[in-house]
Amino acid sequence: MNKGIVSSMFCLLAFSLGAQEFSTLVFSKTAGFRHASIETGVAALEKLALEYNFSMYHTEDANHFTDDNLAQYDVIIFLNTTGDILDDDQQASMERFVRQGKGFVGVHSATDTEYDWPWFVKLIGGNFDSHPKVQEARLRVVDHSHLSTQLLPSDWVRTDEWYNFKNFNPDVHVLLDLDESTYEGGNHGGSHPFAWYHEYDGGRVFYTCCGHTKETYEEHAFLAHLMGGIKYAAGKLEYMNTLSEKEEADGWRLLFDGKTTNGWRNYQKDGIGSSWVVKEGTLTLEVEEMENGRTRSKDGGDIITTEQFENFELALEWKISPCGNSGIMFGISEDSQYQRVWHTGPEMQVLDNTCHPDAKIHTHRAGDLYDLIACREETVKPAGEWNQVRIRIDDGKGTFWLNGVQVVEFEMFTPEWNAMVAESKFKDLPDFAKHRKGHISLQDHNDEVSYRNIKIKTW
Repeated sequence: MNKGIVSSMFCLLAFSLGAQEFSTLVFSKTAGFRHASIETGVAALEKLALEYNFSMYHTEDANHFTDDNLAQYDVIIFLNTTGDILDDDQQASMERFVRQGKGFVGVHSATDTEYDWPWFVKLIGGNFDSHPKVQEARLRVVDHSHLSTQLLPSDWVRTDEWYNFKNFNPDVHVLLDLDESTYEGGNHGGSHPFAWYHEYDGGRVFYTCCGHTKETYEEHAFLAHLMGGIKYAAGKLEYMNTLSEKEEADGWRLLFDGKTTNGWRNYQKDGIGSSWVVKEGTLTLEVEEMENGRTRSKDGGDIITTEQFENFELALEWKISPCGNSGIMFGISEDSQYQRVWHTGPEMQVLDNTCHPDAKIHTHRAGDLYDLIACREETVKPAGEWNQVRIRIDDGKGTFWLNGVQVVEFEMFTPEWNAMVAESKFKDLPDFAKHRKGHISLQDHNDEVSYRNIKIKTW
């Protein structure tokens, strides 16, 4: 056995400043093939535990599977387990654990485990049958509403070991489907499930077949996928517009509570237009179609925070309608001499890059610092899907992230910045991007757009 595994086998990882959100038991015992990525996977889960404030206990000792020991956990994670790893008594304890409404997560070769335990085969969703060589292929998201898929691209191209399955449980809800036309060795035909979830025998179950390679555990998309599955298994379904204890301890606070428009109003007005509505936990701009086929908000307008901010990190998610346009602005002055929010506030563009006319302009695409700096790479998701944003401003130095990727960096209030603005469409606006402290704005561009999970940390 690897010395690193031995040293961490009985290591209780409890990362938090207060009570943890939930507790997990990570089990990586193998009685067959042993994946070289197990240690990397354990390390990745340690980081997730720290980031998302849950406790993690890693072991390969099956003696841990007793009623008393399992009672302290909310989720059991089988990380690349293989073979017959639990005896009859241990299996019975795990069955009772699930029946108490607890959760289970299986990663990759968890389906290459316990073939002769019928209860487990139905729980995990099927058995490993065969696989071709490691190669690149395309996964398609079947259901974007689940926590494990909300941040994934519709077509997710990546490299892994692509399992074929047998004894598949038709009652599971499929999340990812493997496109067999994009690689060699698939034998399922039209549909090839690759990740799924279901409620089983009183508990919640999530399985992903991703996770063979070491590199997998360094992929932001995979880690978001895995973390979403763990949250589901832990029963953490009320996640929108809330803060974890760790976020609260780190100084984050909500700018949108998911129930009201408190904290927001129209630019240079006391109230907020009726086209801005709270709908299913989102702050949404509703529009109506005109005779010419275009849309408009009947009573919308750009909205701003009631507060002003100088040094901050803003996090939110947005979803745009087909061919739609919106934007997130900051550093906005409400002096009466400025008629529009964009007269003073720089913008992170919100856009459907596939068909909005602005997408033809290099610095007008989703994630760009509008009309100033283009994204380093395109990470935006298609219209109708949620995109995750972070905007950090620290003493004039700015950074944009879109879907976990750093896409733009800049520094305001410098000669280089002033020269860049002088070459932009803002050149005739003398106070554009001149205010270190200002409001944050969500733009009404007469296209339907939704925002959620809007939170901020200041210093």
